[in-house]
Amino acid sequence: MLDKIEKENKKNIKIGNTKDKGKTYFAKRNFEKGELVFTFNGSKNLQPNDYTVPIGKGLFLTPTEYGGKYTNDYGLKANLGIQDRTKLIAIRNIKKGEEIGPAYFMFVLSYQKDSTADKLNLTSFVNINKKTKEKYHAYISDYLFDKKEISLYKKIPKIMKSKTLQPNEFHDISRFPATEGMLLFGISMAKINTSQNPQNCFSYIDELVKKIHYPYVGLTFIYSDSLYLYNKPESKKDYNTLDKKIRYDILRHKTEFTNILNKNKWYIQSSFNYVTWNQTLLEAENFENNLHKIKKIYDADKNFQKYVKEDIKKFKNKFNKENIDFILEEILVFYLATKGKIKFPNQYVNGKEKWVLWCYPGKPLKSEIYLYQKNFLNLKNPSNPYEYSFYDLSDKKLYNYKNIDLESINLN
Repeated sequence: MLDKIEKENKKNIKIGNTKDKGKTYFAKRNFEKGELVFTFNGSKNLQPNDYTVPIGKGLFLTPTEYGGKYTNDYGLKANLGIQDRTKLIAIRNIKKGEEIGPAYFMFVLSYQKDSTADKLNLTSFVNINKKTKEKYHAYISDYLFDKKEISLYKKIPKIMKSKTLQPNEFHDISRFPATEGMLLFGISMAKINTSQNPQNCFSYIDELVKKIHYPYVGLTFIYSDSLYLYNKPESKKDYNTLDKKIRYDILRHKTEFTNILNKNKWYIQSSFNYVTWNQTLLEAENFENNLHKIKKIYDADKNFQKYVKEDIKKFKNKFNKENIDFILEEILVFYLATKGKIKFPNQYVNGKEKWVLWCYPGKPLKSEIYLYQKNFLNLKNPSNPYEYSFYDLSDKKLYNYKNIDLESINLN
């Protein structure tokens, strides 16, 4: 439910999309210079993330949807300024329907080096000149002119840096990068009617959409049909029965999911695409050659063998050649995808994705983590911030494989 502040905000602002900034706010009426447009609102905390607003005394506000969550940096083109640390005031006359927002230098002291904000060259107080500070003085949060309060914020990057580097420590994603991206949902045939049924998939997506700030993100369902035929039945009759059931489950899953989308008209149908396992292999660069290399490495690497065996036993399957091949093929596909070596036929993103994130409801496999950490094929995809990552849809955690100690982590 909206509280009193958000209800007032909603009278004045609406959320919309722009090509360059993604979600942002627009004026619902005309405003004169000096009028209150909206107020930052949300929970207070001591640690920053991509959405938090510093409000002084070492405190941050995590704004809600109508409490400033989609506030963008407009730099010297800003039409809003900050007063009383949380109030956004019109610094000139604003027309109904106009895109609105402040400059980040009006309330943000600085950014950590090489952070997302730093790489995007977002404005901050320490990076503007004296003339700009004097011009916008009345619209800059007053804590930025208080040396005692600023000293509290200068300590925070050091605290955060040491915290984020702790092994086996994971967190949720605040927002996806402001570039074209692709989410990958690997659909297990064993879970297609349970935890990955169409309604559950939609529920996962409904949560992920809140993290989209740049409106060019696609989603690919990868159905693991032929992968499950590694353990094919002995008789031809049973094999044909299994094959028909898998085909039926995939078609039903896609049909039911598209029906859900039709009931939720704000979703863009063309941003979703559906591929089978063999289609994915066809789109992968040198897949058979890469699979052959991985199998040879597996045969020679005792640790790789150990982690594959642990993964197989975790799911109470037989430790045999079929299940080993199953694991190796599966982890290789998602490794290649995040390394940019598989293209997906998504009409909406159309091959322009800069980042790819592999998502699944459950914890990652140790063998997969080991493959990424060792990077046996020596592949790099620097444009993808998630090239060493996996997102657990159930626990809402992003696993950074570079930050995992395989010998101490518990993935059961």
